[in-house]
Amino acid sequence: MEYNNTFFVNESDGTVNVNAPTTNQWTNLNFTNKGLFKKVSNTITQFNNNFGTGNFKNDIGGNIKGIGTVSHMNTYAYLSGSAISPGASPGLLSVISSTSPLNYGLSTYNCEINGTTAVTQHDQLSSSGQVNLSQMSLNVIWGFTPTVGQSFTIMNHSSIIGEFANVTIPNIANYVYKIDYNPTNVILHVYLRFYEDFDQDTYGNANIFQDGPTAPVNFVLDNSDCDDTNSAINQQQRRFAI
Repeated sequence: MEYNNTFFVNESDGTVNVNAPTTNQWTNLNFTNKGLFKKVSNTITQFNNNFGTGNFKNDIGGNIKGIGTVSHMNTYAYLSGSAISPGASPGLLSVISSTSPLNYGLSTYNCEINGTTAVTQHDQLSSSGQVNLSQMSLNVIWGFTPTVGQSFTIMNHSSIIGEFANVTIPNIANYVYKIDYNPTNVILHVYLRFYEDFDQDTYGNANIFQDGPTAPVNFVLDNSDCDDTNSAINQQQRRFAI
């Protein structure tokens, strides 16, 4: 499948389904996506081959969803209000670019998480090169209830620039979430917050805490100690005094 020398706009109420069995080139095409661009087949969709011109724009309301690979061989832009949503539910979507780094711009990565296994149970966004996340947002969509200590590799790449500009993760059971931006991947962790219990009265100092799957030594889940230097002074003792 090949489109040549034309402009194409997928409007906000439109859907483009790409189900080509082999690599498909959209050559010399100025393509603007304002609706759903859905990759059904696990193949490469290439915008502008090495000899073509044109550009790709994921515009406000535009959502790239599905599996396989989206390849940018010329200029491209991911604007504010656009989204990338890997998988049918869930799955792996790869995005590559002929220029480095691959810049996801102001788009939002909609990451569906139904379990701990990448691709089959949670989404993964992948690239073979360097990626720039400094303007991108992350939106996590829980499809199950995670437990403390679980982790999810939500992105793969060869190297990374920046961190998500905005992160939206619906809170479950007072968990806290930590994102590791590693050289070759991005991992989301599910943790608890523990507070220092310096006087070891089982009540913690709200101002000193560590996040992790288990409590460090002399750290507790409670954060209500009003004087963590004196074990005789805490919320429980105050209640008894009153």
